[in-house]
Amino acid sequence: MKKYLFLLFAGIAGLVSCGDDDKPSLPELNKLTKVTCYKNNSLSPEFVLDITYTSEGQIAYMTENNTEKKQFLYAGNTILVAGLSAEDVTSTEYTLSNKTIVRKKVSDKNPYKGNEIYVRDDYKYGYRNGNLVQTSWTALIPKSDGKYETKQYNEAELYTWENGNAVRFTEYTREMVYEYGTGNIRPLNFPFRVIASFAPTGMEQFTPLNLQYGTLNRNLPSRAYWYNVPDTSVKQAEYTYSFSMIGDYITGMTIMEQIYSVDGKAGETNTYSYTFEYAV
Repeated sequence: MKKYLFLLFAGIAGLVSCGDDDKPSLPELNKLTKVTCYKNNSLSPEFVLDITYTSEGQIAYMTENNTEKKQFLYAGNTILVAGLSAEDVTSTEYTLSNKTIVRKKVSDKNPYKGNEIYVRDDYKYGYRNGNLVQTSWTALIPKSDGKYETKQYNEAELYTWENGNAVRFTEYTREMVYEYGTGNIRPLNFPFRVIASFAPTGMEQFTPLNLQYGTLNRNLPSRAYWYNVPDTSVKQAEYTYSFSMIGDYITGMTIMEQIYSVDGKAGETNTYSYTFEYAV
């Protein structure tokens, strides 16, 4: 019904329009509010992510597996994410430039120094033409003598883009290669992002926070493979994606996982079934 009303209003606007400035705009799609993943047709979900928003449309809370609730606080160009449970002692601070995340700092408690708060991980993100292409990572490791060991990785994550899609993620001696179907355009409200992972499960792939990491993929993935580098002749795993839609909304996704042995023979297989829900 919303589509028919929009077409009716658009037609009326075209009749009364006196210039190019009066062109109608497309209605904004509703926001993603829940992601659920099931593995191998289990009755219990592998994970559940619930998202709520402020009246301004910003993320207010994310709850993982119905227990781990995190609050989002905003101040200037900074987003602070903190857990609300006593057991969740970590916090994450995001720094934005032009609405794009350029830095992420994860804080934790140091058990060797009276639980003082320290920055455990510091990530800096590099973009080219709006696309995330590189992540540098500084890790601070607490030692029993009260000192810290610093490890620096200038190219911890590398991303390669082609035709508006992230086609390769490289991390040290491994890489993940993605293929895309030309007809599967990603809806603007579906925050799928190629992340630093070699597994098909995880909430980070679909968090609406992904919309702050520059330009997202133009298309939906159809297949992915991961290899050891530089020997890319033997696949370690292969993933096949399929999606279901209602109107303009992605409502489901299935990932078929094929794991290979060290000699390249097919081994374990898994199926990951996702459902996506949106604000009404």
